[in-house]
Amino acid sequence: MFLGTSSSTLRALAYIFQIISRSDGKVSINPLLSHRHDIRRADINKAWKLLLRLNILKAAKKGGQDHSLIEEEGKVPDFLTIWMRKRVRVSPAGHRSVQVAAQVMTMHDDITRRTCGSIIWKEKVPMPKYRLPPVRVLDVLHGKQTLQQFKVDESKPTHMQFRLDFEPPLSAGKIVEYGFYIWNRNYYSRSRQEALQLYKDEWIREGLGVNGPAFDVSIMVRLPQGYKYQNCRLEKGTAPSAGGPASPGELVPGLQHDEKTLSASLHEPTPGNYYVCWIPPE
Repeated sequence: MFLGTSSSTLRALAYIFQIISRSDGKVSINPLLSHRHDIRRADINKAWKLLLRLNILKAAKKGGQDHSLIEEEGKVPDFLTIWMRKRVRVSPAGHRSVQVAAQVMTMHDDITRRTCGSIIWKEKVPMPKYRLPPVRVLDVLHGKQTLQQFKVDESKPTHMQFRLDFEPPLSAGKIVEYGFYIWNRNYYSRSRQEALQLYKDEWIREGLGVNGPAFDVSIMVRLPQGYKYQNCRLEKGTAPSAGGPASPGELVPGLQHDEKTLSASLHEPTPGNYYVCWIPPE
């Protein structure tokens, strides 16, 4: 697990979200510590500090003891991302394999859906292959687990979306663990010249979206043996274009790179789309 989010810390986080949902949206630390059941005081204090540091909790009144959850566009976010990772492998032939995995926690009651990923491909190109393992829904306060299956929306001819529909709706403090695998044939341009011809852009990008509060997010791209990329960087807020070129976002620090790997580990990132970018060989 990331960020020291041990099972005891996750239980404390779930407990805080659950109490807030049952307390008209407000809570203070002292009642949490007084009615903590079998959760340790140290774990509640740690979880409380994490939520304050990430600005998930805010004081209801200046100087007051009561706190409430932050709102984005007038509503509390559905999920807190505990961790999310994307692992990409570039083959010598330009094929693409992607594995995405995540652990998220519901922040309030009545959560009915989560969109977990999507694929967009060009016309006259074979549809990507995918694998969707079962999804675990964990009740860490009561030690229970259920399994869910992805649903696939294929309503658009070159766009596919993976989603989870929760029936009955999830209550606050539930953990959802999911992952999926995607494989694309002949996906990557193998040279800078080819990238410019196909996409009017010399940069290749692999991105991951952060849609709400998050503790840890990471992207790793593994390149083939002898692949000599010319440059690399980490962007945020880029606007990709199927026809190219992309509209680059801001450059942000945190990219690690060597001959075979480009990676970014983002600790408590602000919401937005992050992209590991590189220029292929000449």
